[in-house]
Amino acid sequence: MVLPAPTASVYDRTLAVYIRSQDGNLLRCLGKYHEQIESTWDTIRAAVTLDASNTYQYLRVPFSDVKNGHGDIILDIYERRGDGTGIVGLALLPGMSTYFIGDQSLDQFFADLILKRIGADALNWQEIVGPTNESTVTQIVSLFSDNLRHHAHNDQWEVKGREYFTNRVRFYVQQNATLQLCLPAFPCKSSNPNKVLGTSPDKGEEIALRRLHRFVQRAEDLYPPGAKISIISDGHVFSDCIGVDDETVDEYGARLQQLNRAISMEPGGKTDRVQFQSLVDLLDLRSYLGLTVDQPLKMPELQHKLATILDNTAEICRRILVAGCQPPPEHLRAQIDSEESSTLALYRGFSRFMVEDLDRHPLTEPLSRSQRKKLAAKVSFDMILRNQAYSNLVELLLPDYIRLSIHAHDNSGPKFGIRLFDPETIRAITGLHCLGHPDRDSSDGIISAAHLLYIPTPWHNCIVRVDDDPMLYIMKYGAVKEAVSVHKYDLVLVDHDETKGEGAFIWLKRKRVPMSLSSKCG
Repeated sequence: MVLPAPTASVYDRTLAVYIRSQDGNLLRCLGKYHEQIESTWDTIRAAVTLDASNTYQYLRVPFSDVKNGHGDIILDIYERRGDGTGIVGLALLPGMSTYFIGDQSLDQFFADLILKRIGADALNWQEIVGPTNESTVTQIVSLFSDNLRHHAHNDQWEVKGREYFTNRVRFYVQQNATLQLCLPAFPCKSSNPNKVLGTSPDKGEEIALRRLHRFVQRAEDLYPPGAKISIISDGHVFSDCIGVDDETVDEYGARLQQLNRAISMEPGGKTDRVQFQSLVDLLDLRSYLGLTVDQPLKMPELQHKLATILDNTAEICRRILVAGCQPPPEHLRAQIDSEESSTLALYRGFSRFMVEDLDRHPLTEPLSRSQRKKLAAKVSFDMILRNQAYSNLVELLLPDYIRLSIHAHDNSGPKFGIRLFDPETIRAITGLHCLGHPDRDSSDGIISAAHLLYIPTPWHNCIVRVDDDPMLYIMKYGAVKEAVSVHKYDLVLVDHDETKGEGAFIWLKRKRVPMSLSSKCG
């Protein structure tokens, strides 16, 4: 295995995280290079146990990894006593970065962040040897597969994903611990007014949150320690790319959490089933005291393709994210230029999506169609890099969490696509001409597309109710307005009240004029 270069990101240079006993026994080791750390543990152990009095220590440890063809290597070892009896550690290859966050190097900042996060969960890192209730594990896995999992094209769930997911569930059940799941999602509403009702969460978010709450509640019925879903809001990760002000992201997040609290306070609800964390929360920047006027951020500024109003804290977090976890842009460019199939498909999918998403943005309206396409391509390139950077950050900070996604992954692991809407009660359609015409091309009964970038989400659409129709529909607001403009429906906007757990939606009341149906739907 080739080790990363000193110029690589903190994420790439992180070999493993581990937990050990006070006398140096390696209890658990996770990471891309965990086998190398395990095979050379005697060398590391001799160094880290020299002084047992430290609650925190940093050591530079030389060792030879001839077995794996690496020769003499220098490792940076960071350790911290966890909240339990164990000591958590990080094995990091030294880097050449000159980036500083206040008075700390980028490596030191991330080491502290990782150890603090994992140290809080150290109790969940113990290797438990004992009987496992396999029936409970199987029931939880089936609950996820039958009720939440997105059935993707070329789905690999039965081939390898189920086994991966089962092992993650078994890890928690062995310890009789609460299952921890994370979902990067709920960023902000699209800036395209032809897609959404406005900037606030609406009925779509309400339905999605209720669905997540119900899943956790059913997990509790099967397994008393239950589960928790942490929504890792990615609004500030991308907001500057998609032309949304940071303040708008914060307002959306605050209203979303208010909506979630109201849902959790209903009869049978619990306040800790679904929780929220943002990029600012993950990086714990609000409690970081190292940034001052005399000790500012020392790393490259970001180049913004769209002029938005930036919040200083959010922008600092983006810069740290990019500096610490983003893959090299030249690698992505090389993959696109060489027409590597999966990367090129992703890039083209993002580009098409962004052309549509920025179509009605005030900053792009003066541009020609050709100029918009070029801008969308540049923005898409940045978004792919940011998306990977955020995924890498989540992997570093939440290594044992079961990772959910609103992207259409093949479900082989470690990420699993989920449906935020129940296809039995909600259908995604492109227009009202599709009413009564299910899309038979979709394995999920939701929507078909040549390149499905996102599983249908509330922040790119609105919810529509049609008189005398038991189904709800998720679609673009522009298509709703078009239907009204040709006198097929009267439109009623049912307002929201987040404090009561109620989101806004469109209610279409049929007129007496017969509706002309088209057979081309989805």
